[in-house]
Amino acid sequence: MRAVYILQRTFAMLSKHFLVFILLMLCIIPAVFGQDAADPDALKDQGNALYKEGDLDGAIALWEEAIVADSSYAFAYNNIGIAYYDKKEFQIAVVYLNTAVNLDSTYTKAYNSLGNAYLAHGDLENAKTSYEKSIALDSNDEEKHNNLGNVFLALGDFDSAVASYEEALDMNKNFVPALNNIGIIKQKRKDMGGASESFRKAIKADSESIQAYINLGVLFYGEGDEYLLKAVEYFDKAMAIDSENHQLRYNYGLALYKKGDMLKAASHLKKAAELAPDNPDIHYALGLTQAERNLKDLAVKSFEKALEIDPEYKNAQIGLAYANTIN
Repeated sequence: MRAVYILQRTFAMLSKHFLVFILLMLCIIPAVFGQDAADPDALKDQGNALYKEGDLDGAIALWEEAIVADSSYAFAYNNIGIAYYDKKEFQIAVVYLNTAVNLDSTYTKAYNSLGNAYLAHGDLENAKTSYEKSIALDSNDEEKHNNLGNVFLALGDFDSAVASYEEALDMNKNFVPALNNIGIIKQKRKDMGGASESFRKAIKADSESIQAYINLGVLFYGEGDEYLLKAVEYFDKAMAIDSENHQLRYNYGLALYKKGDMLKAASHLKKAAELAPDNPDIHYALGLTQAERNLKDLAVKSFEKALEIDPEYKNAQIGLAYANTIN
């Protein structure tokens, strides 16, 4: 009997210790897994910090981790889409941004970003739809109206474009992008005075608006030889703001080419080609300056580069054929 009693007591003690062990494990396991579980908000913030530093791939990796932690995390999809947009991988950007708005149909900023990606990809109708959805959710944003205006401008619907730009200016009369864009439409409509006025308003609103100075330069060199010096003056002002702008260097080069200063034109266009190596128009223009100076090998190389980027570039084909005739 004593043996049975001892055995029963032993089992009781074991049961008690086993119960304590189980309770301890129930306390420990959540703590351990809590330490290992990823926090999507923290990952998003860490990714945002890398994005601000210009580390797009690092930011994307962290946001992807956030999605692994929470597959319904729309913010991460939006941010990844924006990063791919910055990397000029527009099709991938569209996929992520579409996921963001599918997860959250009220995500107005994601719709705006999606519109940007569609526009850059050349899908104007979907860009228009995305911007309109973003505006329907929150219309109090001048940038959105300006973006929608850009779609209408690309579609050639100038009246609708101007209406959208004016919506932006109703919210902020000094919104420089809208002032510049209205000037561009006036220029397309051959209203040189109106275009000049719009570009000058942009400069008054922001004296560092390099785009307004470039637009004025382009406006003047497009009006004839008598305006070339004025164009050069505005390009010089833009150079003082940012000499690393490829659009500025390209247009400055064209103005100097038209002026007959091939050496300086080539210098600006060569720099533009370094800044934007995948732009066929720049390589074509550089080839023209080299052909004018009878630099056959350089001209052929520039025209061939333009055709490598765009095999259907007719003017580059003509330029290459001419360059090959240079002795």
